[in-house]
Amino acid sequence: MNIILNIETSADLCSVSIAKNTENIAIKEVLGFSHSEKLAVLIDELLKENALEPKDLSAIAISQGPGSYTGLRIGISLAKGMCYALKIPLIAVNTLKLIALDAKNEIQDAEPEIISLIDARRDEVYLQHFDKHLIPKNKPNNLIVESASFSNLTNTPIYFTGSGAEKTQKIIEAKPNHHFLSHAKPHAKNMPSLSFEKFTNQDFEDTAYFEPFYLKPFFSTQKKS
Repeated sequence: MNIILNIETSADLCSVSIAKNTENIAIKEVLGFSHSEKLAVLIDELLKENALEPKDLSAIAISQGPGSYTGLRIGISLAKGMCYALKIPLIAVNTLKLIALDAKNEIQDAEPEIISLIDARRDEVYLQHFDKHLIPKNKPNNLIVESASFSNLTNTPIYFTGSGAEKTQKIIEAKPNHHFLSHAKPHAKNMPSLSFEKFTNQDFEDTAYFEPFYLKPFFSTQKKS
């Protein structure tokens, strides 16, 4: 039995879970951008409440982005530090696929396609399109949303989901087959099926060199005095 710690810090939800293979045995979440204060505490509580020690972990999975620069840095830094200390593998999970998985859990259509959208600045979103099996139809990319965006998607139920769905709904000329689920989030509770698949395939990251997937380059600016 493999025990995997799953960590999600790409958005406003600080979320962790412990899973045995693909099944969660414990979950903790705190809403709000308090990752630097809460993440280590949540992990410690999860382990103690389930009579586990860090040495019992088989791997650590991290939501890789795109998302909040600060949140991703905090989560990935802690995951890498633990992997180094425990000499266990690091697994990276696609954040956009996590959002799609959260939405699919409540969609009633038999064969929906899902477009995960993360709100970026102004009219921009980060997005990825998944088929009914959650197989990606494109690579993660960024888009300036316009009225004609997605107008060619008319043949199957399309669910726009994630933090960028509400903004997209206000801008595009929606078609009858377009549906919007803006409340879907990336959760650690949805990570086990993805992280265990990668664990089984030994699809691990280089702990020394792994970086968050920002999608766009990160530029820091100094405040004007």
